[in-house]
Amino acid sequence: MKVENLIFSEQKVERLKLPTISVVVHLHLFYLDLIPDFLKYLGHIPVPFSLLISIPEGVVADDNDVKKLFCILSNMREIIIKHTPNKGRDIAPMLCSFAEEIQKYDVLLHLHTKKTLHHKDMLEGWLKHILEHLLPSDICIISILSRLSRDAGMIIPPDFVSYNVAFDSWGTPKNLAIAQDVMTRGGLNINLKKEYPEIVYPEGGMFWACTEYLHRLFALGLTYDDFPEEPIGIDGTIAHALERLYCLWGIDGEKKVFRTYFFESEQTVTRRLAKERWYFIGKNRKHLMMCRILGVLCLVLFVLLLISIFI
Repeated sequence: MKVENLIFSEQKVERLKLPTISVVVHLHLFYLDLIPDFLKYLGHIPVPFSLLISIPEGVVADDNDVKKLFCILSNMREIIIKHTPNKGRDIAPMLCSFAEEIQKYDVLLHLHTKKTLHHKDMLEGWLKHILEHLLPSDICIISILSRLSRDAGMIIPPDFVSYNVAFDSWGTPKNLAIAQDVMTRGGLNINLKKEYPEIVYPEGGMFWACTEYLHRLFALGLTYDDFPEEPIGIDGTIAHALERLYCLWGIDGEKKVFRTYFFESEQTVTRRLAKERWYFIGKNRKHLMMCRILGVLCLVLFVLLLISIFI
């Protein structure tokens, strides 16, 4: 799957007219203390939008209090709050509780209050990284919406570079097996293991998308019964498999997938993309093994050189 880059900077942003497009935001609200962060970034959306909030069972939150907090968003036209089962993380509420509402709009922004409690030191700052690339500024969001009204089907943030470079993009083999079953159920005849040994997806599970691009995903008709009870761990369930399939649902259409990059200056573009190239080499296990082999060969040659010098 080819993913194209969509690069923004404070110094150079294409200024476009506001596209005529309807926007809905789904926010899965698990950690209430992160609400101020989302208020900040959602405030950058320069067009009218509806806000759908799912609050899972076990999270104590008064609907009126939540509405008062989000009513400071000047472009928010409607807010709907639903209390959902604590199953399927952020994905099940989107598909099982809000599918009908979401499909009435042209564009979806899917977000959730992410806290990565495993590998906390290594992954600290991941949520901020995602929000800064999906909701960087009003001008950049206009550009994002413009692409979605033209040739983009999905727009995802760049992978978090601090993540484990030996990471397998499919996670556990169980993810791949579940994903294959889901794709077959969705009517896409794709051999995932053969055609996508390394899968591109919005790591962290947040993205912009045309709702039509995700039509097959919503058409699966999943219910909360398809998702296991919490706790589910960090891998190996239908939720983890679905997260990895986001970019594939419209793969046979004309719309493309873009990855956003937002920089404070044009000078940081080259540095970051160079870092990304090495990062993606590291993520590919075949390339990683080749790098290790080359490293060992270089070490052997260096030792032989030293021996030849001193003998």
